[in-house]
Amino acid sequence: MPGSWLGRQKPNKQTESAGDGSDLLVVSAEKLVQQTSFRKERTFTGLVKAKRESELSFEVAGKIVECLVDEGSRVEANAPLAKLEADRLEIQKKQTKAQLEQAQARLNELIAGPRVQTIKAKRDQVAELTAMRDLALGKKKRSDKLFQSGAITDQEQDEYYYDYLSVESRLSSAQEELNELEEGTREEQITAQQAVVDELNAALASIEIDLEDTELKAPFAGTIVSRQIDEGEVVTAGQPVFELVEDQALEVWVGVPVEQTSLLAEQTEFEVTINNKKFPVKRTSLIPRLNRETRTQSVLFHFAEDAQTDHIYPGQIARFHFAETIQESGFWVPTDALVRGTRGLWSCYTLAPVEPLQTTAKRATIYELKRRDVEELYTRDGNVFVTGTLQAGDLLLTHGAHRVVQGDRVRLKAESRKSKKEKDTIEQSEGE
Repeated sequence: MPGSWLGRQKPNKQTESAGDGSDLLVVSAEKLVQQTSFRKERTFTGLVKAKRESELSFEVAGKIVECLVDEGSRVEANAPLAKLEADRLEIQKKQTKAQLEQAQARLNELIAGPRVQTIKAKRDQVAELTAMRDLALGKKKRSDKLFQSGAITDQEQDEYYYDYLSVESRLSSAQEELNELEEGTREEQITAQQAVVDELNAALASIEIDLEDTELKAPFAGTIVSRQIDEGEVVTAGQPVFELVEDQALEVWVGVPVEQTSLLAEQTEFEVTINNKKFPVKRTSLIPRLNRETRTQSVLFHFAEDAQTDHIYPGQIARFHFAETIQESGFWVPTDALVRGTRGLWSCYTLAPVEPLQTTAKRATIYELKRRDVEELYTRDGNVFVTGTLQAGDLLLTHGAHRVVQGDRVRLKAESRKSKKEKDTIEQSEGE
């Protein structure tokens, strides 16, 4: 080792050092500041998903006559995607519409009731039949007298009798029709005809819906990622023909241990890393169910409105970063200040002043190195949060801990002499 490191001093060999302290190792140190807590960075793996993914299909069967999009096409909501042949449905619509008009006309007639002219004609018919009945009744009475005197036969008497019954029957029917016309249409007739109209209206509406379903439209804006049909194919109702992904509305699903989800509920804004680039996200919900395999709870995040997500796609891996505050007293120390100790612990060195040293420039202080056992709790950015036998205000050896031992005597770099000889010593020490 160079000479500057051979000058390590033991407490019982103070008299061996040079009088000006030029043979002592020059070191760097910093005063320890106690912390009551530290933030522990955690990273969880998640997955980018589209807010909506749908397999689209026709609700009616038919032959494809037009396919308007292809895989990779960007479509807006309600944009037409494909069309079925609709000739048969158009014919059914015309037939049903004609039947509906006929039934509606009959219903209107029943609601309006009989016309005055119809009632008058029926009254005239009743009057005419009444006269015919009276005439037939007179003939029947005379035939009865003639039959008793033997002037006519049984057959002739029967003919007069049945003529009377025939006219009487016709008069009775006409009178009932007149009464019905004068009383107006019955409620039951109107109700029955209204039911016929309603049934035809429903049939027409069903046909119109089927006609609308012959044109498949996008339920939301997105990108066609799969096309499974071509013109001329016959498809069945419910057969998948397109797959649509809402890639402009992305979400991030992250599995988080249950014990951490309560901490996530305390804030809403976080960051995720995708392709080594950070994006702001907002927590929207905690899914109240555990993953059976990972035993984690899914947390749903949405990208912030100003996030540039043009080159993010469903299925990409997202790293979710979360900082947890740990309530633990300790100290942040550089990684270079630690050396491996015993029983799984780590050690560092503090500087304890021993005696002042008179130099040509000013008085400097000699320090003795004290070994301190510490426990490492968290490492971040080249620093370690530790607890142990350290005290607030202690001077910590920040570099080269693996090159010194308990009891070595050193000088602080800031208190070293400014002579060329000492500068050379410092440069040599730092180089090692």
